[in-house]
Amino acid sequence: MTDTTLRGAAINNWDVSVFKLIPVTDRIQMQFRAEFFNIANRVQFGNPGTAVGGPNFGVITSQLNQPRLVQFGLRLNF
Repeated sequence: MTDTTLRGAAINNWDVSVFKLIPVTDRIQMQFRAEFFNIANRVQFGNPGTAVGGPNFGVITSQLNQPRLVQFGLRLNF
């Protein structure tokens, strides 16, 4: 019996968050945050087709992750 399982590449994804706490008064603070998902904008390909003899055997036809996403937030703590 032969093993026809093919494996895809590993996940190489970096997420970064930056937070800054800004005092407004003694009791009120404002928090600024910036979050970067997949900051290097690397693609994570799907697994290749595994149907031996099929037209998509060994062909990668999908992408599993999202492109670079950036979001900013402002929060008021009191």
